[in-house]
Amino acid sequence: MEKFIPYDKLSKKKKRELAAQRRGSWGMSPVTRKPTNPKAYDRRKARQMDDPSDALFFGRSIRLPPLPKHAIVRAIIRRRRREEHEAAADPPRRSGLYP
Repeated sequence: MEKFIPYDKLSKKKKRELAAQRRGSWGMSPVTRKPTNPKAYDRRKARQMDDPSDALFFGRSIRLPPLPKHAIVRAIIRRRRREEHEAAADPPRRSGLYP
């Protein structure tokens, strides 16, 4: 039978062993957990929204292979240029009696 030694007087190594034994039976992680803030910006969620690989095809969701980033950037630039060109080609009409 081992002689009783107060916890305060145990060596650092023995304290670690005892703590590890006691922690092993908890059955859960002792790390504090809190719910995510729904108002906070989430980069992963934003990237999923920008990802065009999810598409609807006749009401069914299909997964397309991911596009390289440079292809996505080119598509965005092309769309902006097209919008600018259309806006310049079609000047705003004046309201009133005379055209």
